[in-house]
Amino acid sequence: MSRSNLPQLKSLLLHGNQIEEIYSTDFQHLVMLKELDLSANNIGYFEPNTFAKVRTLNRLNLSGNKLRYVSSQWFSRNIELSTIDLSNNRIGLIEGNSFSSMKNLEHLDLSGNNIGSIDADLFNELSSLQTLDLSRNRIAMVDDHSFGSLRNLETLVLSKNMISKGNSAMFSGLVQLKELRLNENQISEVSNEMLIEMPLLTSLDLDNNRIAGISAGTFTDMSELREIRLNHNSIKGIEDGAFSVSIRNNLSKIGWIFLSDNHIQTITSRTFEGTPYLRYLVMSSNAIDHIHKHAFRYSPNVIAIDLDNNSLSSIPDGLFEFQTSMTSLSLVNNKLNRLTENSFVGLHDLTDLSLNSNAIQEVDRETFTPLLSLRKLNLAQNLLPWFDMNILQALAFHLRYVDLSKNKIREIIPLKTDQPILKQLNLADNYLLGIEREITDGIVKGREHTSVI
Repeated sequence: MSRSNLPQLKSLLLHGNQIEEIYSTDFQHLVMLKELDLSANNIGYFEPNTFAKVRTLNRLNLSGNKLRYVSSQWFSRNIELSTIDLSNNRIGLIEGNSFSSMKNLEHLDLSGNNIGSIDADLFNELSSLQTLDLSRNRIAMVDDHSFGSLRNLETLVLSKNMISKGNSAMFSGLVQLKELRLNENQISEVSNEMLIEMPLLTSLDLDNNRIAGISAGTFTDMSELREIRLNHNSIKGIEDGAFSVSIRNNLSKIGWIFLSDNHIQTITSRTFEGTPYLRYLVMSSNAIDHIHKHAFRYSPNVIAIDLDNNSLSSIPDGLFEFQTSMTSLSLVNNKLNRLTENSFVGLHDLTDLSLNSNAIQEVDRETFTPLLSLRKLNLAQNLLPWFDMNILQALAFHLRYVDLSKNKIREIIPLKTDQPILKQLNLADNYLLGIEREITDGIVKGREHTSVI
């Protein structure tokens, strides 16, 4: 490109070719160029000052090439750059001051490279940067204050690295940070010291690490935190009030807590103390065998709770009495053997109840009476020897689907009234020898698209 007949060109897309090298003369005549896409080529070499004459350049995409380093001379005159994508290269070395001239840089993507450490001065002067992606590298160490100049950074992605710990100095200066992703590292502890420099953090992802427990006070200064992800760790214990915010701040705004695939055995009466705005709680695939009857009293606004794949043998009476807004409850694959009249007290907004894959043999007559909004009930793969359809009579207005498949049912007791209450009833894989006419009439009469399976 030693000559150009396109002096007004503003966008040049060259992705998906076989370009191997670029030189300082290649783009020198494209003085109005704002966007240059060189992604998915075979570029392994840059000549210094390649983009020096393209001072209007705003977006540069060099992802998916074979670059092994970043030179301090590549972008030294491109002060208008707002976005640089250097992801999925082979970069192991970034020279000091490589980005220091980019006062307007807002988005920098260095993911999918071979970066092993972050030096303290690497991101100096990038005061406009809003998103920084360093995921899928080999980062084991981040120098203290490495992000200290990034006072407007809102999203920092450090996923899929080798980071083993974090402290306040590591994240100092990130006063505007809202999202921090540290999933798939080797972090063994999350502490207040680690988070205290990020007061506006709303989303924290620590999935797939080595965290063994959550201490009280960990999130005490995080009054803006909305989402905490701690799936796939080694958490055994959660101290009482671990998710609460200190009294000197606003009430905790945490709305989503994810704790699946850990080693938690017990939920105490104060585990979720101080979480009045909790909406979604996921604790599937743990070893929970005991829940205190007041475990959820501090979270009256929860909408969904997932306790699948645990070891619960019973539901404490009144466990959900404060969850008047909850719409979904899943207790799949536990060890429940009986449902009582107090198992679901308080859940009058519940629409979806999953109890399949347990060992339920007995259901008290008033068990489902509180569930006035229930639409879907799954009791498949249990040990029920019979089922009384009158148990569901109080739910006639909303109930649409009941799954009783793969039980040991030999008898279905029909409704005492012919008021239809279902659209679909699944009785497959039981021990029924027949089904009475009263059952089909009472269940599906007058409904369109109804079925008994």
